[in-house]
Amino acid sequence: MNIIFFCQSASVDDPVVGDTLQRIESMALHPEVESIDVIALRGESRQLSTNIQIHSLHRDRYGKLRTLLYLYYLAGIKILAKKKVKFIYIYMSP
Repeated sequence: MNIIFFCQSASVDDPVVGDTLQRIESMALHPEVESIDVIALRGESRQLSTNIQIHSLHRDRYGKLRTLLYLYYLAGIKILAKKKVKFIYIYMSP
């Protein structure tokens, strides 16, 4: 199964949500999980492991409209068009 994981930050330097990477890595260890695509508001885009890809929206660099359009591009074109996503996990959202 493929998962999209939304979070505020996927950086170990962020003291409030620094445990996010541990949660993602633990989830990826499940035998049924094929891949996890993380969409974070802040941080850097990178390949964390063979089945974990982190995509950053760079919320602090761009305006609201550009961030929203980039989110649609990431989720719709880059992820959903290529993979059959079974779950969307939203972490620490009000």
